[in-house]
Amino acid sequence: MKQPTRLNPIFKSAEAKQRFYRVYDTAMMAWNTPYVSKDVNTSFGSTHINICGDEDKPPLILLSIMTFSSVSWYPNIPELSKHFRIYSVDIIGDHNRSEASRLLPDKKYFVEWLCEVMDALKLNKANITGESYGGFITLSLALYHPERINKAILIAPAATLTDWKFSVKTFITVVKIFPSIIPADYNEAFKIFSDYPQKVDSRVKDVLKSVYKEGVSSQLITPKEFTEDELSQVKTKTLVMIGEHEPNYDYKDALQRAEKFMPNVTGFMIPNAKHLVNIDQPEIVNEKIIEFFLSSK
Repeated sequence: MKQPTRLNPIFKSAEAKQRFYRVYDTAMMAWNTPYVSKDVNTSFGSTHINICGDEDKPPLILLSIMTFSSVSWYPNIPELSKHFRIYSVDIIGDHNRSEASRLLPDKKYFVEWLCEVMDALKLNKANITGESYGGFITLSLALYHPERINKAILIAPAATLTDWKFSVKTFITVVKIFPSIIPADYNEAFKIFSDYPQKVDSRVKDVLKSVYKEGVSSQLITPKEFTEDELSQVKTKTLVMIGEHEPNYDYKDALQRAEKFMPNVTGFMIPNAKHLVNIDQPEIVNEKIIEFFLSSK
């Protein structure tokens, strides 16, 4: 594995970080569900986890889309927490309440980090749902440590099943260097990610606005397409859900590649959804998650 290099701050100042935390905490009210927060120490730094649901329910780890953190699960939490003990993990190195102490320059490091988080939570094995960047990490765990996953769901996984469009690669590169190019009108910005930007909770929109106001480049690596050999090694029972209007790649290519090379996968296209699939179509996503994880098949 590559050796970690120097760690750079991801917020402009200590004051900027605290301002972002206040916006984050306000957005978490959109969960509309009682929850507790916990910070656990790993060799990569402190990891923030938001927990809800009865302790006697089966554990479900949620890994979110990049930049949006735990707050993005707000349309799903009330229903999912009736069926699962939810552990919504803020991905380390991203703009959220987790704080990295060293870089994770390869997907194997993210797997090591997630295993440490699960150890701290005393979870030997769990169901895991990852959206976008969270999907990239989820499939990485299934590749390197399948014994830690019961079943996996990938929602609009980021460049995991098929590569980014060239225009998306260019956009990501430029935004990391010049985040101010994001439209000042965040309703316009959300049109990139959502088929229903007007429906996105304003407090969640404020999180994105705060990231680009208070933050600098994250410490996340850019996800890359898994090789055919890597995909063929993933034996975990997996459900892939991608929006009909996914802007980052052709959903058909991604589902076809998953079904061709992954031996235990089911693909599903979510109609009338872009990249924020769980927000665009929460009822469908909730139903699919509950059915998939609670089925004995």
